[in-house]
Amino acid sequence: MNDAEIIPTSATYTALLQGFAEVGDKINLLKIYREMSTKNISLNDKHIMKIVTSLVTTGHQDIMKDVLKWLPETDSGNRTAVKHTAVHLLHLGYCDAACSVLDALPQPTFETSPSFGAFLFQEMIKTNVPVSRILQLTDSLVSDGRNPLALKKAVGAALSFGKVEIALELFHAMKDRSLPLRPHYFWPLFIAASKSDGEKGVFDVLEHMQGLEVTPDVDTLADYALPHVSLADSQMVIRKLQDYGLSVSMVLTPVLAVLLRASHIEMAIKLCATFKGQIQSGKLVQPLTLAYVTTRQVLLIAEMLQLMTSSRAVHVSDWVGQFVLTVLTYRKIRTEPEQLCELLKAIHTARLQFSSFAADSVMGHLQYRLVHEKMEKMRTVVDELVNGDLSISPSEQFIVDIPHPRDMSQEDLECHLVELQSKDLNRRGVLRRLIQEYCRQGKVEKALKAKGEFEAAGYEFSAGMLAMLFDLMVRVGNLDEAETNLKELNRVAPNFVLDEHKIIDYATLLILKHRTEVAIAVLEQHAGKHMVKGGDSMSRNCWRLLSALSENADPTQTRIMLQKLSKLGYCSVSNVLLGPVVRAHLNRDDLEGAVQEFIQCAEAHKATPLQHELLCQLVVRADSTVLQGGEVKPSPPFGVTSERATELLQQVLSACVQIHGRPSTHVTLAVVLAEKGMIKELRRFLMGPQGKLNKNLLLARFRKLVNEDKLEALVNYLEAGKGIPTVDFAPVYMMMLQLYCRRGDCNGALSLWTSIQDSDVPPSSQFLSTLAALLRSHKLKVPFDVTSAEESPMQG
Repeated sequence: MNDAEIIPTSATYTALLQGFAEVGDKINLLKIYREMSTKNISLNDKHIMKIVTSLVTTGHQDIMKDVLKWLPETDSGNRTAVKHTAVHLLHLGYCDAACSVLDALPQPTFETSPSFGAFLFQEMIKTNVPVSRILQLTDSLVSDGRNPLALKKAVGAALSFGKVEIALELFHAMKDRSLPLRPHYFWPLFIAASKSDGEKGVFDVLEHMQGLEVTPDVDTLADYALPHVSLADSQMVIRKLQDYGLSVSMVLTPVLAVLLRASHIEMAIKLCATFKGQIQSGKLVQPLTLAYVTTRQVLLIAEMLQLMTSSRAVHVSDWVGQFVLTVLTYRKIRTEPEQLCELLKAIHTARLQFSSFAADSVMGHLQYRLVHEKMEKMRTVVDELVNGDLSISPSEQFIVDIPHPRDMSQEDLECHLVELQSKDLNRRGVLRRLIQEYCRQGKVEKALKAKGEFEAAGYEFSAGMLAMLFDLMVRVGNLDEAETNLKELNRVAPNFVLDEHKIIDYATLLILKHRTEVAIAVLEQHAGKHMVKGGDSMSRNCWRLLSALSENADPTQTRIMLQKLSKLGYCSVSNVLLGPVVRAHLNRDDLEGAVQEFIQCAEAHKATPLQHELLCQLVVRADSTVLQGGEVKPSPPFGVTSERATELLQQVLSACVQIHGRPSTHVTLAVVLAEKGMIKELRRFLMGPQGKLNKNLLLARFRKLVNEDKLEALVNYLEAGKGIPTVDFAPVYMMMLQLYCRRGDCNGALSLWTSIQDSDVPPSSQFLSTLAALLRSHKLKVPFDVTSAEESPMQG
């Protein structure tokens, strides 16, 4: 080329450098580059990346860092060639080299840092690179400040690409790095899992949320989880959600929302009657509006509105007014004034009320659509609906979920606190509400931190705040901090009266800390100064106190404590509260003492505390007995059989017959034998003259077994009852299927269906429709035909 006077260009030198790169000749590679520099010939990004690719693909990656130094130090735009090379190397399997190329890019500015490196870890997620390698990259980007949000961006990429397993691993990484996990992060996972695995996939995601300590909120359950779950048996769905650690109050509102969107208003009302959890009415306005527009069932709508405005509703507001105003947003309703009038009359009949703003809006809507006479009649109806204590702002006319600051969530309050701090404004109100929220949720560390901020700011604690902190410390078992708060409360407000629930719980904590005498003094002191109301609402608290005492004291002390609680007015002696007195004997393996205590309770109080548990222990210890005619008679002893246990069993059964009658006692004994797996004994019992058990009592006990998830007991009952004409198999099969649905066990449900086919009991239409709904929800084929009449109302 020199002889021909052909001047080499940058492309010429690039080709020459690629040749040296492919053979790993580092010396000549650097020599040629220096020669270029003397001739003022430069390489652009594209040229340099060709050389880098040659080095990596021929196994000379150790030279790559020297070549990457040739890249210009200034940022020349988006460095497309560099990014393309990194992605290309990644797809060729050279992940480390791709990351090294990324490291060669200039340090980003603040404006570009949230996206720096995103192109590479997105490709890593697409190509299923091990999560550990992805985390190496994101951790590197976070630690040196190039992309502080790298891990969150990677999570977002995994979710957008539908990479469920990778997303879950990244979630765990976020938790390990103390990054907050929000319920909405899981929304794409619910969609992907429901498409691939149906209902099973939904509950798998819920299980992962539980493992990551993320509680699904109403929106998550109502919009992303439950729409993909069969609600043919909505009660069982709630039971199943309880198995995942969710309370009734947390799941009732989203289940109701899904039912209402599907126009199953009556099912929603029945569900509210069954479960007594709180209703978040604001989340039900839109679903109820949709149900009304679809069905026009005004009487059911009014009944649902009554539930939404009851004392069980959360954040009492003008839900009726917001519902009516939301109805008016539907164009078809706006053109049908007669339908609106019918709705208003139903609301009036149900004795519901709404705000003056809602009334003015309704009358303004009707005044040009009704003749004068009808208008005057409706004006009378609407005037009677107005309640001056209710209010709704114009901004809420079509937006029903805008929270007032006093109704802010914890996250909103925390953000508001940061805002107030940045502006150096008064924070007392927000801190007070945060302390209240932390106490309600049992978040001890955050509550103590907020308390510290409150004190540091020089604010005075109110008696209510100290009472909340005291109650929280009692609940978490921090006696020292509880006593500190109580002492401060007595100083600040010596006349403040703690409610009896808190007093009982405080006494329980003292007993757990082996300070029983102090606990008794606290109870007596409170009762001496204040009128004790007691009542049924105190039973659970008193039961916990007695249970704690039964662990730490002898039965006599437990009995005396119950008598003292009753005398002071905290509670009345009941079957439930007598339970810990009997358990005090069982805790010490004193079965004979427990039976004697049981008999005394039966004679003195007409109660049978721990009846079921006593019978369970006795039938096992007297397992050689022969059950005939409802009586227990000893047969020749063998193994661990105890004649005394048999005598005690007879005494307990006799006491039960005196209190509950022979039919109930027979049912109880049959269920106990089924629970303990004593199939032969149960079969003898069922074949005896007492074997024709009361069906209603038996089914009630079986429903309790279903709620307790005791499938094995039902299986044992069926096994014992084979061939016995007095045994009704059909309802037991249905209850077993409900448990398989609750567990999401399709194989077990199909096995049950097979066993029914082998018997002479034809499956009911309800059984077939429920089984079909379960299989469809798990994307499985239904191996039988279901007629339209057998279809369940909801087979999500």
